[in-house]
Amino acid sequence: MKHRWCLFFAIALIILIGCSGLGQKTQTIGDDPAQHDRVLSRLVNRNEALKTFKGLGLANIRKNEKDYFTRLAWVGARPGKLRVEITGGPGLPKMGFSSDGAWLYYFNPEDSENPVKKFSSKNPSLKNFLSIPITSVDIVTFLSGRIPDYSPRTVEYRKPVEGKGPVLILKKEWWQNEKQIIYLNAARTEIKKLETYIGDFLAYRIEVPKMNTVKGYRVPSVLIISDDEGAYFKLKIDRFWVNASISPETFMLKPPPNRVER
Repeated sequence: MKHRWCLFFAIALIILIGCSGLGQKTQTIGDDPAQHDRVLSRLVNRNEALKTFKGLGLANIRKNEKDYFTRLAWVGARPGKLRVEITGGPGLPKMGFSSDGAWLYYFNPEDSENPVKKFSSKNPSLKNFLSIPITSVDIVTFLSGRIPDYSPRTVEYRKPVEGKGPVLILKKEWWQNEKQIIYLNAARTEIKKLETYIGDFLAYRIEVPKMNTVKGYRVPSVLIISDDEGAYFKLKIDRFWVNASISPETFMLKPPPNRVER
């Protein structure tokens, strides 16, 4: 009986200790914790006044060990409205997708009668378009020169090694089983790479090898998204307009006249 009570007490103690941290939002580990929090806050909240954007660029998509190159045009509005179209020549069918925060739309050129399809989704994964499960909100955030606000429970700091910048490891609550690893430049002012994991599985990595300043805003000029299974998307941004005037209807794809949307 005595051993049973000891076992019960030990289990109860473990549960109480675990529950005591459930309400804790951030714990910082490493040297100078306050500085790590400031670095994260600066990257999450950077370009706060940048609400909308437009862009033109060249995309390199690698799929099934083959490389494809195409011109892209896009518009975006924070937090997650995004429209992307392949800019083809005259007479070619439209190809692309759009998310307006409630629906995901996409062009299906194989259906000449009803080329625009849609389904309900507030923050859709773009895996069907990029072969990588990154969401529209995360894409818009990165294109805005920011990093997503993952609201981590803990922040672990790794010191620079071999001339590289420091690394921050963000871990969510234990039941979410997610973490992000952020690789910074030496000055801790820019991210060089960010990896998002679900358990031990790499959902995606995003690299920002080059930044540009547009009307005072620091935004990417090259963006690379990839995974460990061979999927690869590289966007070289040629033109970028900040705080462009964009109508909400821009993100709602419409079928051509005299055709009914399914």
